[in-house]
Parts: sequence; C-alpha cells; structure tokens
Amino acid sequence: MSLTYESAEALFKTARFPLKGKPIANNTRLHMDTDGHFVVTLHGHAIIIITKYEYILCDCGWPTLTTKNRMNEFTPFLVYQRDWEWYCVADMLGKELTLQFKEESAMNDGSPVVVSFFCSNEFHNPGRTVSVPVMPTHTKKLLGMNGE
Repeated sequence: MSLTYESAEALFKTARFPLKGKPIANNTRLHMDTDGHFVVTLHGHAIIIITKYEYILCDCGWPTLTTKNRMNEFTPFLVYQRDWEWYCVADMLGKELTLQFKEESAMNDGSPVVVSFFCSNEFHNPGRTVSVPVMPTHTKKLLGMNGE
C-alpha cells in the first residue's frame, strides 16, 4: 500500500487517537506534524515524511531490513542495498532515477543534507536520508502523462 499525500490524509482521518498516530503496520504509525505533512514512524523514528511535493526517506541510523521494507511498502519507490550502501529508485518522467542515501552527520544544525523542502525537528532523527520529489498531478497532465 503505497501512500500518497492524499491517501495518507484519508488514512490519518481514521485514527482513533490522532496524537498517538494511526497504526499502519507492526511498530509503524502514521502521524501528521504541525505543518500538515505526514510522517511514517518505525519504533518512534521518522523514516518517511510525505509532503505534497516530495517524499523524504531516512533510516534514522537503523539501516535494517524492516526499515527498507517499510520504505518499499509505503512509498512508490524501490529501496535496496548494494555493497553496504542504500539506494532509492524512482520513476521520474518515465526515466529511472537512482539516488543514494547520504549521511547527515556533516550538518551542524541537524537538518538532512539532501532535503531541500522540509524536515520537521519534531520527528527528526540522525541517519542517512534521501529526498525524492513528487511530480504534481497537474504537471503530469500538462506534459501529457497519466495524472493518476
């Protein structure tokens, strides 16, 4: 079940206790932060942030099989490991784009290195991060692509 911003919004509305988040898998919850972005947490660590314009993936220092499985389950991307490095494969304009997860430790303010749009400090944890832009439906329609 890949989550889009709209499907995350609909799913979150069904949360019995919104402050605790909506359980979506074992030890995995969907939260909404104060800016209206959706955050998927695994054991309390924000591994996926979904905005209207991008997905932000972070292993939060836990590069485990479960973390990768949740990223693959709840995003439209393929996250895989090769030679101890993590990669994210995205389909952008019909072309495959492979992005490598980067270390965040070089930043003094604790913000992810590659995240250009948003990362909530409320859920932020150190780890390796990749940011993948989402093409808005109206842009896809302008380019003659399927707007689903």
